[in-house]
Amino acid sequence: MTTKAPRIWIGSLLVIACLSLGGCVKIGNSSSTCEAGQTCSCDGIGNCDLTCPDGDCVLVCSGIGNCLFDCGGGACDVACGGSGNCFLDCPGGDCDMTCTGTGNCVIETCAEGCTQDCQNTGNCICTEGCPL
Repeated sequence: MTTKAPRIWIGSLLVIACLSLGGCVKIGNSSSTCEAGQTCSCDGIGNCDLTCPDGDCVLVCSGIGNCLFDCGGGACDVACGGSGNCFLDCPGGDCDMTCTGTGNCVIETCAEGCTQDCQNTGNCICTEGCPL
């Protein structure tokens, strides 16, 4: 006769270990909004969508998956150090993107004054609003 006690005991230990280490790895796609002046990050496994409607956010991509950033108000600092691709829409302009990961970094829209610092192994692409 088998009992379920060992499985419950092991499961309980895993939950306790996970919580004591500061949280578990986020798995799956995520979407959230970042307020002006805040630092928000995509650090899990899966695609991540972060929006900063008022601008002036620090957006960080350090997970496994693609990061989709929208900085409507402009003046965001974006750090792409994850293993996936990093995409930025900055219609407000004056966004700075630093790329150190293994994926591609793309500024898809920028009114003006956007910059890219490309130290990544992928490609850096700016379709508009970046100096040549």
